[in-house]
Amino acid sequence: MEQVPKSALIVSRHRLIAEMLTDYLVTRSDIRAEWVPDLDAIVDPQRYGVVVLDLDPMPTSHFPSLQRAKTLVMHSPIAVLTDAQDTELFLRLVESGASGILLKQRPLKSLVAILMLMIAGEHYVPAVV
Repeated sequence: MEQVPKSALIVSRHRLIAEMLTDYLVTRSDIRAEWVPDLDAIVDPQRYGVVVLDLDPMPTSHFPSLQRAKTLVMHSPIAVLTDAQDTELFLRLVESGASGILLKQRPLKSLVAILMLMIAGEHYVPAVV
């Protein structure tokens, strides 16, 4: 069985969010991380432990960025980073191929724990109250 790398590719147009998450992963976990501003910037589509796709603004129906990301980065799990609070939307994202949802409102420490779950092959959908 192929070893899944402890690595994350952050795909976000929001430099501050991307740099904060990347820096936190690199300095406070054993996850290697890098970021690109969009899917077109992926030069070497290697297998990542997880790909974090910032979908902001969040489309309400089809998720072409999610499908394109899955094609570009092979079969790496995709974590959708969002500030949306909609359980139905989260379930549609998972049905479309996302392995999990990361809420921007969560502490960085929690996001790292969720990413570790996804690298291990698990799915994560937050409960919204």
